[in-house]
Amino acid sequence: MTIYYKYNINKIECNELIQLYNDKNYNNIIELYISDNKLNKIPNKILKLDLIKFDCSINYINSIPIDIKNMKNLEILKINNNRINQFPKFLELLNKLKELDISYNRINIIDDELQFKNLLSIDISNNLLYKVPKFIFNILSLEKLNIKSTNLTEIPYEIYNLINLKILDISDNEITELSSDIKKLVNLRELNIGYNQIINIPEEIGLLTNLTSLDMSKISLPEIPSYINNLINLEYLFLTNNSISVIKYVYNLKNLKVLELGFNKLTKISPFIGKLDKLTHLYLHNNMIKILPNEILNLSTLKIFYIDEDLYDSLNDEFKSFINLRI
Repeated sequence: MTIYYKYNINKIECNELIQLYNDKNYNNIIELYISDNKLNKIPNKILKLDLIKFDCSINYINSIPIDIKNMKNLEILKINNNRINQFPKFLELLNKLKELDISYNRINIIDDELQFKNLLSIDISNNLLYKVPKFIFNILSLEKLNIKSTNLTEIPYEIYNLINLKILDISDNEITELSSDIKKLVNLRELNIGYNQIINIPEEIGLLTNLTSLDMSKISLPEIPSYINNLINLEYLFLTNNSISVIKYVYNLKNLKVLELGFNKLTKISPFIGKLDKLTHLYLHNNMIKILPNEILNLSTLKIFYIDEDLYDSLNDEFKSFINLRI
């Protein structure tokens, strides 16, 4: 029987890589992690391995070697946080690839005609792109798409046809409009549209009842949209850096665990906050709140609670003791 090994090499010296090569089980490695090692290229000897998972992130690698195409069984490739400036076409020869992370590199163009029909997850965020490569729209099995910080000004309509998406991150772009076709993505569990310039949020987001996480930070929201009330499975709601003055439509979200409302214009908190009895994290800092309702003391599951220092100083000892255990 052949024994397969996993190696996790973090912050190693070069002589340790050599030591790895000399290991009697080296050729049986199927998962290899060589992240954060200041490597400027992927060593040739590693390219001969028959890996299933390969993580070479957080290095100084400036190109993907062609011999990586010989890893015919590779399912997961993480090459993010490097210095790569080209997305090579030969990557499509990795027919079993399911997860590809090339985020935080220097890629400015990706061929539209590539084919990755078996991909379930792709992360092209934080590159120098100005459009979503068209091949992504043909991956109907795709479950996770991250196009954060890619200089987009609009969302290609084809994205709304990726109906198997569970996670979609379009944050930190220059997007001004979100189509009502967002309702087609009924399988979404996590949606991040924060840090854009979206003026009107379509109420159809309220139809995405499978959402467990919604991030609408810093999109100039004047108030919490009423459709939030429909998202009964929501566990994480991020609304920081907006212009919200009143908390509404969240008190029926019985599954809510994290509520972030820092950097808004809140002046008071309703006693109904006590209905959110699963809350573990509550962020109310950098607002204009002068008093807190006693019902907050009933949030027994709360682990983290952030408020402004001047508000804290005005509270009674019972409140201070409650907060001191949750900072």
